[in-house]
Amino acid sequence: MQPMTPLWQAAEATSAKLRVYAQRQRLMILIQLLDGARSVQQLDDATHIGQPALSQQLAMLRTANLVDARREAKHVYYSLANDEVRVCVKQIETMFFTMA
Repeated sequence: MQPMTPLWQAAEATSAKLRVYAQRQRLMILIQLLDGARSVQQLDDATHIGQPALSQQLAMLRTANLVDARREAKHVYYSLANDEVRVCVKQIETMFFTMA
């Protein structure tokens, strides 16, 4: 059994958060949100994930506090939750994405 040191706890929390970022569909959504809020339909058009899977991934991102949602009439708009998320997603995009 591992001792519950502050370093161990921080590493465990970080690992859990990185697992959320590391899923392909969620990462695609997060990168789309770098440019600002998007409706579910706009996210679907950009990612081609499909409505049921997109809703599931957005729910996971909300649970992880990575995105915020706001309702305007019949539409729900999603945006990155804060600057910390924006910096992390931007770093991932910079380090790993090479757009041809």
